[in-house]
Amino acid sequence: MNFMKFIINILPEGLGFSVIKFLANKPPRPGIRKRDREALAQAQCMFFGRGDKLVAWTWGKGPIVVFVHGWGGRGSQMAPLALHMAERGFQSVVFDVTGHGASSGRQASFRNFISDIGDLTKYLNREIYAFIGHSAGGLCMMAARELEGIKADHYVCISSPRYPYPPIQIIRKLLGISDKMIVRCKKYYSEQFRSSWESLEKGHAYADNNQEKLLLIYDESDTYVAHTDGDEIQRTWPTAKLVKTQELGHYKILISREVEQIVEGFLRPGNFELKK
Repeated sequence: MNFMKFIINILPEGLGFSVIKFLANKPPRPGIRKRDREALAQAQCMFFGRGDKLVAWTWGKGPIVVFVHGWGGRGSQMAPLALHMAERGFQSVVFDVTGHGASSGRQASFRNFISDIGDLTKYLNREIYAFIGHSAGGLCMMAARELEGIKADHYVCISSPRYPYPPIQIIRKLLGISDKMIVRCKKYYSEQFRSSWESLEKGHAYADNNQEKLLLIYDESDTYVAHTDGDEIQRTWPTAKLVKTQELGHYKILISREVEQIVEGFLRPGNFELKK
């Protein structure tokens, strides 16, 4: 990265920014854990999107719950929670976003997250009971309500940033780019949400329409997304339920039994008491 930092800083601004975009839009493709591979083997595989190049899996029967993984993740990371809900009377659907997991594409973007959520919703062609998103998947899921017209009774955001600041932080830390280049990055990311950076900072993606139900789950030890984002989103959406866990971080929160019960209680009211 020190070499890339040197190259970017000596290149003309436009070319340097192109290099930054290339690096930022190439997320890692983690392998599949054994238990997650076994879970996918129990699922029905589906192909959707343009040219059927995106991959999804589904378990169970009942009201549909769509799970959206985060940046650099894959659908199988949501399998433990998805299986838990399938065993409790829901049809769980997970998928790999463009440029992630088994889906096609070498480059990723927030725009792809948003449009892929819309394409999967159209492919399923049934009423969606709930969307559950982790990290960037949650942010893009909420933005897709306006940008792709998706609808559900319930939304669950797990460790989701209020606006797309995590990649900015990573770019600044790893590449040490100038403030002027940071401004270009902010414009680039905000355009993918068809918004301004200032509007996104104010929580535009989480605008409350007074009809949907929202659950926010954050871990206080998360070093990637600030747990205080949950508090800020709740100010935008006062009726949202906010739950904070401890010592689960950004990823273990997806395999937590505590979180499984919290989500189940939200989707099936009366089973569990939600604590703010």
